[in-house]
Amino acid sequence: MRPLRPLRPVRPPSTSPHPRLARGPRAALAFAATAALAALLALAAWPSAKAAPAPPQRPAAPRAASPGAPGVPASPASPETFAENIRVREIEVVVELPESLREGRRKALGPQDFQVTEDGRFRQVVKASPVMAGEAGPWQVVIYVDRVLAEPETVFVTANALAQRSAQLTALGTVALVVADPAPRILLAETREPKMLEQALTDIAAQAERQSGQGQRQGAAAGRSPGQAPGPASGSAKPQPGAAPRQEKPAAAALDPQVVRRQEDQLVALLAGRAGGGPRALVLVANGFDTSTSGDGADSAKAAVAEEPGRTLAAYGWITLAAPMRRQELGTPHREMTDLERIRQSNAGHDAPGSRVPPEILPQAAPRSRLQYDEVLSLFVEPTSATLIAMASATAGTVIGTPGQLTASLKGLAKRWHLFYLAPDPEDGKTRPVEVRLSPEGSALRTPVWRRSSTPDEVAAARLRQVLAGGPEHGTLPVTATAALVTAAPAHPGEQRRSLRVTVGAFSPANSMAAGPYRLSIAFAGAPGAAPTVEHRLLTGAGLTEKGWTETLPLDVPPGARKLGVAVEDLTHQLWGATAVDLGAPPATR
Repeated sequence: MRPLRPLRPVRPPSTSPHPRLARGPRAALAFAATAALAALLALAAWPSAKAAPAPPQRPAAPRAASPGAPGVPASPASPETFAENIRVREIEVVVELPESLREGRRKALGPQDFQVTEDGRFRQVVKASPVMAGEAGPWQVVIYVDRVLAEPETVFVTANALAQRSAQLTALGTVALVVADPAPRILLAETREPKMLEQALTDIAAQAERQSGQGQRQGAAAGRSPGQAPGPASGSAKPQPGAAPRQEKPAAAALDPQVVRRQEDQLVALLAGRAGGGPRALVLVANGFDTSTSGDGADSAKAAVAEEPGRTLAAYGWITLAAPMRRQELGTPHREMTDLERIRQSNAGHDAPGSRVPPEILPQAAPRSRLQYDEVLSLFVEPTSATLIAMASATAGTVIGTPGQLTASLKGLAKRWHLFYLAPDPEDGKTRPVEVRLSPEGSALRTPVWRRSSTPDEVAAARLRQVLAGGPEHGTLPVTATAALVTAAPAHPGEQRRSLRVTVGAFSPANSMAAGPYRLSIAFAGAPGAAPTVEHRLLTGAGLTEKGWTETLPLDVPPGARKLGVAVEDLTHQLWGATAVDLGAPPATR
């Protein structure tokens, strides 16, 4: 039997991509070195490949590797992201173009011809056109007659002048008539009927005339001549030789600052609550208030009375025509001197004959202006006009003392333009300064110089002062508050430390936007001779929603305070509510 031959060992198949590369010992060593180098390079490139972003269609699965394997870095954590919504609003401002602007230039004006800065930052103007470009007058006009701040003579003259111009007023747009005596009440809602407006104003004038006649009869019974203010009887005090004649102050100058503040708070709260946009004009029938104190500078309380209402009215776009009108007409205009008269005047005097200095010819006279009349100038320089001038300056309005001024001012409203610009709205309740210039001339245009974001702090303060004074308006937001005594020491001697607990009930906003931020306003009343000082705090937090919330805050009660006013407003939806808390008698008097 033939023996079997031993089987030859079978060589495993070559793993080389090319069979020729695996033949021979040197080729095998070279191939092994090349494969090792390729493996090292692949291992070194592994972290950067790991960090590369995956394609958006099919995210790549991570390679199999143990978390703690050496040389394999841990996957980086996903970056933290933040999101913030910034609302951008289209803001309307009404501007007064200069009278000297050529008609051709006026007709060619567009958004690119105006520069708007808000709080020092340029804003994009998107639209610009005349206010009266449409068929129907778009103005919203409010005639506000304050019988507390206006003398009967002022009401009589101004109401008559407005009644004679009822057609001119209603041609601008809708007109509402409000009388404050002392609380405001609407006598005539928005109307475009001139006859209805004329009749209502005539009735107000007739009532003021009867009141003025009663005052004159009472003055005659007291030994005063018509128009003379109450004071010492004539002859009771003779003026000293060389002394200036004694001048009686008008009745409005004797008003207490707190009375003026109360009336202004009512005006601001009423106008802030009026809905709708578009151009707005306020005709304020009231006498002014002297902010000086016996010749000294105005104190902070009186300065606030003069400045805050104007800033708030401007922020809401109310162009104010303050009208403390008199029976007098414009009077004699001031005549400007000619160049020849200027030369003669400069050559006059004891040193003129021997002088060889050529006369100086002054610039030409300014264009004709309504301010050249005696009655207009005398009104603007009166100390009692300080508050009215402050309102008119901030709102791009004017102070009207005669019927002639009234006609020109109403015509000026019909010539105004309105601009629309884009600006972020942080809804923080602050007012921001606004300036408008004509480009490329660079000349500043008259416009309300403040813009609001949500409800301004000044409006919240006016509402809260009304609540502390017993006013009926408490808003629609359900707010309750308590102020419990605590044992902690107050921040200042004489104060009383309490714990303020504020609760806002659930409410339903008019839209789907989230509620908040909230503004908390607090004020104290009861200290003799002291006006309530209002403080504001901004409340933010995830839990402060329209479903209701409660906040507890430390509260230091000043000495003498007997009542606490608390107001809360959702600044996004401009919903507010207020309440008053009785703090009881001060500890020293219990």
